[in-house]
Amino acid sequence: MARGSETLDHILLGCCFSQEVWHLCLGRVHLNLDTRLGERSALEWWIHSRKAVPKFFRRGFDSYVLLVGWSLWKERNARTFQARATGAQRLAALIKDEANVWCEAGNGHLATLLARATA
Repeated sequence: MARGSETLDHILLGCCFSQEVWHLCLGRVHLNLDTRLGERSALEWWIHSRKAVPKFFRRGFDSYVLLVGWSLWKERNARTFQARATGAQRLAALIKDEANVWCEAGNGHLATLLARATA
């Protein structure tokens, strides 16, 4: 993640690394969404993508977007301040583990979305 282009939109969806993480995470729950920003902001992408998710899964999708975004932000900070980088596959696995923790803590909507992963 180059420092010159580190806008929030770039970190969350614009860079190749975040694109790969999103592809892995969304694929896990069988959501085929276009993660390219184009002229949209990350927030506009979220709102647009949410409409493409079946209504029953939207609240879980919202939690998932927050979790993946937060994880990408923490990864950016680890790279910037600790000179430590995690690969996309490993970060996606860590996101999966954290999602399970969120479900165990009572996030039923996320649990409903994640149940698609085993379907």
